[in-house]
Amino acid sequence: MKPRFYALLAMLLCTVTLAHGKSADKSTAPHKIAIEARRSAMNFDCIKASHAIRIIVEERTSGNIIVRAPQSVMPYVSLKVSDGTLRASLLPGVPVPRRSNFAAEVYVPYNCKLEKIIASSAARVIIKPTIACDELELSASSSAVIEVKAGVRELSIDASGASQVKAEVVATELEADIVGASTARLSGQATKSEIDLSGASRLHAADLRTSQLDLECSGASKASAQGIDCSAQASGASAINIECLQRLNASASGASTIVYSGDCQVNIISNTGTSSICKK
Repeated sequence: MKPRFYALLAMLLCTVTLAHGKSADKSTAPHKIAIEARRSAMNFDCIKASHAIRIIVEERTSGNIIVRAPQSVMPYVSLKVSDGTLRASLLPGVPVPRRSNFAAEVYVPYNCKLEKIIASSAARVIIKPTIACDELELSASSSAVIEVKAGVRELSIDASGASQVKAEVVATELEADIVGASTARLSGQATKSEIDLSGASRLHAADLRTSQLDLECSGASKASAQGIDCSAQASGASAINIECLQRLNASASGASTIVYSGDCQVNIISNTGTSSICKK
């Protein structure tokens, strides 16, 4: 009687273990990474990404768009080209994994036509080839990130909502509006740069060589930059650290500070409140 009892008990334990193993497989299957190749028309000059999608534009100039995402997310990845724009987003109801910075990765061939990049809602767009065009627009919002290399005549940058823009450029004209705790990291060279910061935004442009620089900071923003002929305006509780090689026109108000370095002629237009303008 006892041997039969122990045999039945062993069979029962084995059944429970197998059932538990199967349920574990079902729970982890949706998180397995799937890779899909998607054909797409490459006649777009704008990329628009949103909803935690990461787009990498590769050095290759042909082939399919490759999507990499968890199996549970893949059916929700929407890619389409309309009105000259490649739109990458997630359909409603997507089960985004909690322990991931992005829901899906999209690898795109470079079509040599890009002129505009828009990223929002924690999306990230990384352009590996150097973009060459007449005018380039970069717009990042809502914690999005854009990274580019570019050789252009005109470059326009808009960053808001804790977003980030990293650009290595050669440009004739550069205009940047950085607001709402956003960050811009700029390097390379520009003939003329006009940069406005507000809120608690940040500018890292000590490696951007500019012939004519117009820099304005307000709120609690902070900026580091360099130029030959410079204009620096600081207000609120903002701070500017600038290296000037020839001439600096400076004005500060509120509790702001302007610290300059370099062998330059300084013209203090105004210095009011508890603000300060001093040499490093």
